[in-house]
Amino acid sequence: MIFSKHFIRAFVSVFMFLATAVAHADWTGRQDLHRIYTAVSTVYIQTQPSSAHINPEGCNSSSNYAMDSTALLFEERYKMLLTALASGKQVSLEISGCHGSYPKLTKVIIYN
Repeated sequence: MIFSKHFIRAFVSVFMFLATAVAHADWTGRQDLHRIYTAVSTVYIQTQPSSAHINPEGCNSSSNYAMDSTALLFEERYKMLLTALASGKQVSLEISGCHGSYPKLTKVIIYN
């Protein structure tokens, strides 16, 4: 099947647009949790002040991370964070996009 130059250019343009529209995800590396607090539909996570805070999307607030309570697997991530905080375990957090004005937490790893 042979495609015209116009079709190929259009396809490449659409692909590039979609690739740049996807939020950039980044991992924090090992961090100690400081506190977790809740609001109406959001859970906020604060790491120790000595931990490096990442904000790959440049969200307005960079002091905490946020989790949307309506997101898929929210309860599992929330339970993991509470367990890590209670047991003093370090975590690594994947941050992707913004939730409101906060960097959005999307994945959690707990370390031994």
